[in-house]
Amino acid sequence: MNNLLFSFLIPFMTLFTPADSTIIDTDPTFDKENCTCKEIPLYGKVRVMDNSFADFDVRITNGYPDLDVEVVKAFPNECGKWEFVEGFEDFTVRFVEGFEDFTIRFVDGIPGTK
Repeated sequence: MNNLLFSFLIPFMTLFTPADSTIIDTDPTFDKENCTCKEIPLYGKVRVMDNSFADFDVRITNGYPDLDVEVVKAFPNECGKWEFVEGFEDFTVRFVEGFEDFTIRFVDGIPGTK
């Protein structure tokens, strides 16, 4: 009886499975291809905040980050280039130990998404 039931269900399951079901974004807010998170570019002037009103919660890691960050003093105009400022920021971050929006690793060169 079970075999008969499965033989009827399998064709229906394949009919109603989305064609792009293999392309599942695990985190729809972080876009590696466009170097954005929540549609905000991940480069520019960054202010570090200690409260929950920051644009992003970020965890620093040494291995396999979402974004390699190079700290620069001017021209943070490429993916992963951050200039830390006290005001007039492009976005804000809060460093956390868990429940992050994305992970970063500080590098001396070749910033960007991996």
